[in-house]
Amino acid sequence: MLTRSPFSAALAGLACMALSACIPASSEQAPAPSPAPAPVSAPPPPPPTISVVPILPLPDDWAEQPRTAGDWTYVRNEGGSGARFIDDSGATLLVIGCYTDTRRVLIGRPAQGLPEAPRMDIRTETAQRAANLTRGQDGASVTWAFEGSDRFLDAIAFSRGHFAVGVTGAAPIYPPAYPEITRVIEDCR
Repeated sequence: MLTRSPFSAALAGLACMALSACIPASSEQAPAPSPAPAPVSAPPPPPPTISVVPILPLPDDWAEQPRTAGDWTYVRNEGGSGARFIDDSGATLLVIGCYTDTRRVLIGRPAQGLPEAPRMDIRTETAQRAANLTRGQDGASVTWAFEGSDRFLDAIAFSRGHFAVGVTGAAPIYPPAYPEITRVIEDCR
């Protein structure tokens, strides 16, 4: 006959109770899983950065700067007239055109290498102006339109020696104030 010590009996009873605690009661159901956390939305993207390209500053002593190498050519056609300032390599640097039907003078330059919305600053011996330029329909040029009677055009034509033209994203040019400019302006008056 086996005899048990009271200590062994107590130990066996405790072991049974410990094991029974691990088994869930049949009337209890397993706890429902916790709901998934709400998706965290990504932070909104930062606003786009707009790159502002400043007009290359025209020096205060612009009148002392050497003239840009090149020459003006004048052309008259049925819609008006124009003068082109062409550098020694044959590239057009500046155009002044008259549209006789609207009596408007456009000053423009090639748009290659310029930012999307360039500005132009023109300085003469007696006046200075700056404005946003309009891109041509073909995108190859940018222009600034003036009424033919605008006295600023006279300031360009009669500037002693040369005038200064600064455009956003391009080096300034200092074309001479030759008679071709005056002819174009007079064609629009």
